[in-house]
Amino acid sequence: MMFPKALLLVGAAATQLCSAAANTLTALHQFPNGTSVENLAVRSNGAILVTLLYQAQVLEITPGDAATTTTPKLVHAFSNTTRLNGISELGPDTFAVSANHNTIYTLSLPPTGDAQVSKVVTIPAASFLNGLTTLNATAGTVLVADTTVGAIWRVDTATGAFAIALQHDSMAPPAVTNGTSTMALGVNGVRFDATNAYVYYTNTGRQLFCRVKVDPATGEAVGEYETVLQGLAGDDFAVVDGGDAAFVASSGNGGVVERVYLNGTTEVVAEGVAGATSAAFGRADGDQGVLGLLNSFGVFQTYYEDHLKDSSPSAISWIGSVQVFCLMSVSVFVGPLYDAGHCKALLVAGTFLVTLGFMMTSICKAYWQILLAQGICMGLGTCCLQIPSIAVVPKYFVKRRARAMALATVGSSLGATIYPLLFQNLQPRIGFGWTVRIMGFICFALCSFSVAVIRPRQMGPKKSFSPRRFIDPTALKERTFVIYTIAIFFSNVAYFEPIFYLQSYALAHGMRNQNLVNYLLSILNASSIPGRIVPSFVADWIGSLRCYIMISALSGASILYWISVTNTAGNVAFSVLYGFFSGGVVSLAPVVLTHITPDLGLLGTRLGMVSVLKGIGSLIGPPISGALLKATGNYLGLQLFAGLSLIVTAFFSLYLYYIIHR
Repeated sequence: MMFPKALLLVGAAATQLCSAAANTLTALHQFPNGTSVENLAVRSNGAILVTLLYQAQVLEITPGDAATTTTPKLVHAFSNTTRLNGISELGPDTFAVSANHNTIYTLSLPPTGDAQVSKVVTIPAASFLNGLTTLNATAGTVLVADTTVGAIWRVDTATGAFAIALQHDSMAPPAVTNGTSTMALGVNGVRFDATNAYVYYTNTGRQLFCRVKVDPATGEAVGEYETVLQGLAGDDFAVVDGGDAAFVASSGNGGVVERVYLNGTTEVVAEGVAGATSAAFGRADGDQGVLGLLNSFGVFQTYYEDHLKDSSPSAISWIGSVQVFCLMSVSVFVGPLYDAGHCKALLVAGTFLVTLGFMMTSICKAYWQILLAQGICMGLGTCCLQIPSIAVVPKYFVKRRARAMALATVGSSLGATIYPLLFQNLQPRIGFGWTVRIMGFICFALCSFSVAVIRPRQMGPKKSFSPRRFIDPTALKERTFVIYTIAIFFSNVAYFEPIFYLQSYALAHGMRNQNLVNYLLSILNASSIPGRIVPSFVADWIGSLRCYIMISALSGASILYWISVTNTAGNVAFSVLYGFFSGGVVSLAPVVLTHITPDLGLLGTRLGMVSVLKGIGSLIGPPISGALLKATGNYLGLQLFAGLSLIVTAFFSLYLYYIIHR
């Protein structure tokens, strides 16, 4: 009975940093789930500096041999900064960095000691500073592309003076039509070829690669704007010394790098580089002919960004939100169907829909297709599987109900532990599409087993199904049920925040071992397995509600402990603690519901009612935390928000205990 849930959590994968020599790609490092690696610069010693878009960090990767996976070193984590984009060398080990849409910093790397960071200027009129290139290293001037304004700014890093150097229709973003909420991208990557005094630039939204002759002192145009190539949605790129050709990274066609010649002809030099965003030539001995590439993908989110070029990251994130909302909210319809005796039909429908969702996701190309396949189809299928897998258990177990239900839910933690590892090993070998299909085949096989073995036990007369029975009106009149749902709501408001921000927080707070960071989520989910089982034994001994009060309070306390974490041991310890305690919160919640439900024949209906509030909590919690992070520039606000939300859960659970036992 645990198998359906074990298969419905699709693990996330990591982004990769690759290098290519000729047509050979060699993986240098695999980043953890959710990492968006944006741009790169190569130091004189051959080390690669990369900017992490949303974590606002600069990492250093030292390439090794082809058989060695390197571990990045954190160079600097920018405080009060929500994103980093472009990076370019000003002088020996001194770099300019664009951040926060409108701000320029300098980053200096001394031979010993920490990196030195200075804010140069914030440009009020700038909207989305992106690619960056050095115009005159001696004078300290740089050019930086403003993607949404459609211009290139000149910035003097010594004085902070700035002005628009270049602005042309070929830099402007495409017009947004039909009221879509997509982010229109104009000029993106920019490079200055000092040999011939040309500025090269890409326009991602309009699929242009262009150049213009400029004054080397001011960066202002002295020649005509030329379109070298149309039809390539390029991002950043590297220009061959002398300007004979450029190597342009593009996320189109599954991720490619194309050599673009000045006559407009092209040659694909690397394929299958999902999410390719940047390129630069090596500088160490033997590396000058090696092109370093960044490809940024976190399984579904970044895969969609690669293939849905007209959809913004915000729009894409709604795919996952819709899936969660379908899982939770549609339970209000699935619950009564289960109570009416349609358990087998729900399991069959759920198996079909989830498997279909996996298969369709692997071949989708358009935003609406992804939304239907993963957001709606898989969300509905998961809901059809979730309610029967939980509601069938308590009718068979009374004395040891808590541990039985814990075992029924432990599969989700097991799946969340295994799937990331599965993806990390399969995706580099067989690609995203076949990796997702294999997950679908596994899901179909094990869910089919569950269809064969799950048998609902009838207790009392079967409930007739009626559209008016989607809710149990008597539950809304019971104070115990209302207080329980409030407690569950706050627990789901808090639940996902540590999972979403665990790895980025670790990188910014003392965890230097990137390989270990990759496994933090697996450590958390693995800890959740005993976290779901051990408290259930305690619950059968002291009572499920008492245990739920304690485990909720401890889960909240573990997040408050997270605030103090500043090293590797602390990050690992938090992963273990929160994984264990949050596992108990998840597994004991439905057990408590069975004890305050007088008629278990209505358990499915009540589970559906509770799931609606769980879905709302899960939808609003992460956006609130993200807003707190953006507003403050640090993690304290979201940590307090999540930790105190679970403390509120414990408080309402304690109040529920008082009402029942007074």
